[in-house]
Amino acid sequence: MTGGVANRVPGAAPWLRLSPQAALAWSVLFAFSLLWSAVELSLRGPWLGITWVPDEGALRVERVDPDGPARGALAAGDRIVGLERDGQQIPLDSELLLDDPDIYSTFAEYDRFFARQGALYALVAAGRTVTLIHAGGRPTTITPLPSRPLRGLPAQFWFLTLFGVLVWQVGAGMWAYRREQVTGLVALTGFAYMLSSLAFSVYSARELLIDAALFRQLSGVNHVGNVLFSYAALALILQYPRRIGRLPWTPLCLLAGALTVVNELVRGFEWPLQTFHLPYFIPYLLGVWAAHLQWKATHGRPDERATLLWFLLSVFLSIGLVLVLYFIPELLGHAPLIPPWAGQLLLSGLYFGLLLGVLRFHLFELERWWFSAWLWFLGGALVLATDFVLTYFVHLNHAGALTLGLLAVGWIYFPARQWLWARFVRSPSERLESYLPLLLETFFAASNQQEFQRRWQGLLKQFFDPLAMASAEGSCECPALERNGLELRVPNPGHGDSHLRLSGRSRGNRLFTPHDVQLTSFVLALARKSLELRTAQERGATVERERIARDLHDDVAPQLLTLIHRATTPENGEAARNALRTLRESIYALSDPRDVPLDQLFADWRRECADRVEAAGGIHLDWRQPTSGVSLWVNSRQRLNLTRVLREALTNALRHARPTQIAIDIQTADGQLDVRLIHDGAAVPPAAWQAGNGLANMRTRIAELAGDIRWQAADAPQPGVEVRWIVRLDPPAGPSPA
Repeated sequence: MTGGVANRVPGAAPWLRLSPQAALAWSVLFAFSLLWSAVELSLRGPWLGITWVPDEGALRVERVDPDGPARGALAAGDRIVGLERDGQQIPLDSELLLDDPDIYSTFAEYDRFFARQGALYALVAAGRTVTLIHAGGRPTTITPLPSRPLRGLPAQFWFLTLFGVLVWQVGAGMWAYRREQVTGLVALTGFAYMLSSLAFSVYSARELLIDAALFRQLSGVNHVGNVLFSYAALALILQYPRRIGRLPWTPLCLLAGALTVVNELVRGFEWPLQTFHLPYFIPYLLGVWAAHLQWKATHGRPDERATLLWFLLSVFLSIGLVLVLYFIPELLGHAPLIPPWAGQLLLSGLYFGLLLGVLRFHLFELERWWFSAWLWFLGGALVLATDFVLTYFVHLNHAGALTLGLLAVGWIYFPARQWLWARFVRSPSERLESYLPLLLETFFAASNQQEFQRRWQGLLKQFFDPLAMASAEGSCECPALERNGLELRVPNPGHGDSHLRLSGRSRGNRLFTPHDVQLTSFVLALARKSLELRTAQERGATVERERIARDLHDDVAPQLLTLIHRATTPENGEAARNALRTLRESIYALSDPRDVPLDQLFADWRRECADRVEAAGGIHLDWRQPTSGVSLWVNSRQRLNLTRVLREALTNALRHARPTQIAIDIQTADGQLDVRLIHDGAAVPPAAWQAGNGLANMRTRIAELAGDIRWQAADAPQPGVEVRWIVRLDPPAGPSPA
């Protein structure tokens, strides 16, 4: 299939050079002209103001119009068995109320029905009065009105005409914005449906009598519409989403439909069982065969198959329901399960299924904005329709009707449309706008690769709400649909040897669509770009750390060694050695950013604390740490900050409290490190402390790790002070590469 709008092609036909808005405007004018013709034809002929229902060989009066010519002469429940004029009487029975005469199985029965209709209509139309014969033989004379009032049209007339016009507008709207053969076929089926519906609405809404010649012509138009609809739909299935074979399917299908219509006109071949309805099964069965070929042709193309599945469901579900509920019972000699007008309305479900398909699966390669444009145009048409209804039914003047029409559409239709749009079919821009804070947080707030992966998976869950998401081995460069849209395969940014598989879009309520692939590709590009920026930033930071480490090692460390050798007192020498040890730790953290396991850090802490407590003398150290199950790792910055916080806490206890016992309790759970240092020294209660640089530095270091630190008085095992800090650790579950 080819893209583009044909109105840009030099030398194209005039209707192809129309802009989309102009094409829609002409389609609306055409539809309203046909609608107006249907209304005019429905109002023609004598009107009695009676609603009839069949009643065992007679007609029963169900309702008498209070302003009609039969008011006072007839009442609901009267049974009428005949109609008489000038001594000529014609019996009345349920046959005269048939919605559609093509229920007859042969041409002869069909023609006999119209002959009787013609005789009855000629009898009534010949004079000003007509005599109705009651079941008991009592006559009632009525003078029909020469035409039917607009309010006399039944509800089914308006439903049939409304749905006919809407279906035509759906097809014309698709063709207006994407002028290709497949959308042209959709428009053709919509035109055929409108023809069939409008013609059927006129004669099915008759009171009792209609000009037999007009009735026959409208029935013929209804047949032409039904046949054209059937064979155009068959041509569409043969060419979408892929053309089957190389035959010119559209001309062949239209030729087959034309031969069917000509056969009816010349009273040629009569089909067995039902000569009018059986031909509809031929394109349906051929459509099933074409659908099978399309299914085979889309093997290995899950995006096309998901689109095809929705398209075929829309076509075969609506048409199949009509066949099962109406045509098949009739072919088997039973009464249809639904009236003909209900079957006509059921067919419109095909087009509303296509509408949803455009929104969900981009059927016919139409984007979502097409639906917005179509709804906008429909809003304008509703203003005119509301104005028409208020003018002719409520009898308002034109200015008042137009004002109320604008208010009704503006206050009811447009808010309802916006709510439905926001609820079911949010546009990609709205989705990205609503998720922009989450995108920024995911791509730029993660402190390491594991956290980035966790946030990336959370982002996909927010977007698609899948039933399941699992990691799978194997490289994956681009998002792709799997299992006909049941699964979506998504690359793992930064991990080329694995990917994610998402199953069950929207908790299993939807399939993944090509639009989801496009959206994921866009977000994936952002993720990869953020990783590139992060890598470049880390590379620059590494170079700078190495430079600083070299400067400290080459310049500051030798000077501290000199101070140690030249120290005049033991205290000065110890201070210089402590400064050199701290400097070496900083150099080590800068020059070796690799992650280390937490249990290795515990061993270093315990060794240092034990040495310092032993050097202080007279103090017992109670050390408690997890003996197994520690799978956390820390990076160089975490290692440095945590070590210095522990060192400062121990220094404060040794220097200011003179304790006899110090307990250090370390726990790890749910990715958190929980450290408590408790001593029994005679210190001032924490509430009365004046914070100095040491405490401030401890708070700063813990805050840098997004943790919490606090001091409080301890009561057990004996009075003293407790300092406790809790930090969440989210490093990779393994060492980082050097």
